[in-house]
Amino acid sequence: MREHSKHTPLLLALVLCAGACFRFYGLRVGFPFETHVDEWFIIDTVREMYLTGTFRPRAFDYPSLVFYVLLACAHVVGLFREPTLYDLYVAGRAVSALAGTAAVFVVYLTGRRAYNERAGLLAAAFYAFTVTALREAHYYTTDSLNVLCIAAAVYFIVRVGVGDAPSNYLQAGAAIGLAAGSKYNGAFLSVPFLFAHFARTYADAGSWAALRSTLKERPAALFPRRLAAAGLVALAAFVLTTPYALVEPSAFVKDLRKMGAALSGKITEGNHHYLGTTAYWYYVENLLFWAMGPVLEAACLAGLIYALARRRRQDIIIALWVAVYFAVVGGWLNKAVRYTLPMLPFLCLFGATLFAESHEYFKARGRRLCASVVAALAALTLASALLYALAYTNVYRQTHTQTQAVGWLYSNAPAGSTVLLEGPTPHERPQPDGARMIYDDPALGVEPGRFRFKFLNVPEVSRRDADPARQRADLEAALAGVDYVVMSMRWQEGLAASVEASPVIREHYASLTSGAGRFELVREFIVRPRLFGVEINDDRAEHNFRVFDHPRVWIFKRREWPVAGVSQRK
Repeated sequence: MREHSKHTPLLLALVLCAGACFRFYGLRVGFPFETHVDEWFIIDTVREMYLTGTFRPRAFDYPSLVFYVLLACAHVVGLFREPTLYDLYVAGRAVSALAGTAAVFVVYLTGRRAYNERAGLLAAAFYAFTVTALREAHYYTTDSLNVLCIAAAVYFIVRVGVGDAPSNYLQAGAAIGLAAGSKYNGAFLSVPFLFAHFARTYADAGSWAALRSTLKERPAALFPRRLAAAGLVALAAFVLTTPYALVEPSAFVKDLRKMGAALSGKITEGNHHYLGTTAYWYYVENLLFWAMGPVLEAACLAGLIYALARRRRQDIIIALWVAVYFAVVGGWLNKAVRYTLPMLPFLCLFGATLFAESHEYFKARGRRLCASVVAALAALTLASALLYALAYTNVYRQTHTQTQAVGWLYSNAPAGSTVLLEGPTPHERPQPDGARMIYDDPALGVEPGRFRFKFLNVPEVSRRDADPARQRADLEAALAGVDYVVMSMRWQEGLAASVEASPVIREHYASLTSGAGRFELVREFIVRPRLFGVEINDDRAEHNFRVFDHPRVWIFKRREWPVAGVSQRK
């Protein structure tokens, strides 16, 4: 039973406004440098597509919708002038922030239709303040757009399951196709969709016996035209958004397999920090903990248990999506915090429903104290989420740590110094991990030609299957004549302690961080979530939670005094 309140539009507007503020605030994080490798890949690909006039993305690591949306933005800018990298970054991030805000509204709609008005509003508020959701909205990657499409698909799937108009089949199919066109995980939505269809069919049959009779005598009746039409619409939406899957199927399948292998088990220089993590459990004890905060996480997991216990049709439909998605990604070697994002709107929905229905239950039975306790717990959960979100905005109030490092280097290192950065690929006027500049920022004081940059090819030096003698020679060649070493946590955090990494790279990092080698630490740059003078130490959070918007960065300087057994200019 849905209830309506005259205050609902105002409360919803406040929630949406707050969600938008959190997602748009600090949208230029990291500028003037590229700080997110996936974002750079997408934007650089779109720039190439615009300049060459092609609709074929560089690769099929992602479906094409994310490329086409930004390409459309590029052509709009192109009506006035040729779009720059800065234009593409700003436009792309604005799209992500808008998609993230729209997802908050869809969460409200789903909660209102599946449960009641209060559950929808509270779920929308929970999701508006969820840190990982607002964080991912700051980058133009597949994530925010994908979650919006998934949320829309689940909304229409729920409407199919609870018996709403048959037109919801087509709308669900379109949303599923768009979800798969934004990220391949959208294909998993077919499972809750089929369940919703059969649950609806079972309700129409009136009993399990009648359903079995129909299945035996008229099996085609269980697969009506609207189900087939929904499947065709989903396929059409995917093909329209990723047409080269049909044009170049071999290249598409090859890239898809490569991406699957990289996510599920292949060890690369960038994922050593996941070695030793426990499949599935790591999501509970680390990823969701930092993605939502401990109070919201606990409330939402309790809500999930409550939904499974109730076993209503809408509960099972939504829980099926969470379960199927989690069953696939939870077992991967790679366990980035952003992989929780497709589950977060629905976990928020379960937590909100637990509070809303518990409050209604106790209130209806005159148990005012219990109802007040439930309301207090809901308020505490919401307040904790809001405070955590406010604390996280400190990351966006501060200058990005890598930009701080570059500024310090140009202000303090003598002209003509040789600076070693972590590559592998050299770029003009790069930052600590070799990333590119998006645009020239005079305030940063970057002077072309002031320093001689050298690059340590970390992927090659870190390979355990390579020749150690050759790796040591490459390392010594990179360090030769170097005055400063600038290093971020991007590779160091995983490789420094990994038995799967070459001992050469481990010895290099140990020499730097211990201070016993040729270089001494002169500056360390750290930014963390902070509110009212209280800092949240998130050093134990998953690597990708920190590496894009507030990585730790170190600058080491060659020692000016002899160290026993070490040649200073070796």
